[in-house]
Amino acid sequence: MLLPVCFVSKKKLSNLSALATNKRQEITGVINDCLANIATVFNFASKKQEQNLLEKHNNEFIMLEKKRLKFLFINHLFIGFVYCLMSISVLYLLIKLRQQQLISNGELAMVFSLIYFTIDATWHLLGAFDNLLIAIGNFKESFLVLKNQQPNLDKNPSIQLLL
Repeated sequence: MLLPVCFVSKKKLSNLSALATNKRQEITGVINDCLANIATVFNFASKKQEQNLLEKHNNEFIMLEKKRLKFLFINHLFIGFVYCLMSISVLYLLIKLRQQQLISNGELAMVFSLIYFTIDATWHLLGAFDNLLIAIGNFKESFLVLKNQQPNLDKNPSIQLLL
């Protein structure tokens, strides 16, 4: 039951991370454009317009990042709840088996320890997977720059005049 939920939630987290990274790239582009054209911004008194544009993109990024972090929080809360429920169920079952003298104290301790270590390892694995998805989103966005073809200066003399 938990595996399909994790798969679907991680896919949604990947999409949210990609959207947030894309918006972060747009903010960087707006800042770079503004800095590259600083003389034009000051000459035409468009500082306020540039500030409004940056604020708009920044607010959109904050909204996307809040949405991603809220989803991540709810996801971890749900998985944590399932792990707690599983731990309590196993402990209850182990205590019942011990009361019926079907297992020894050592077996009870061993099984519960194994369950705890398994839960701890999978919890850390899911956290690492979350970080991996965020990194993959950043990695994909960095290659968008390489996808865009640079203009061929030999074929377009008007670009050479601008340089």
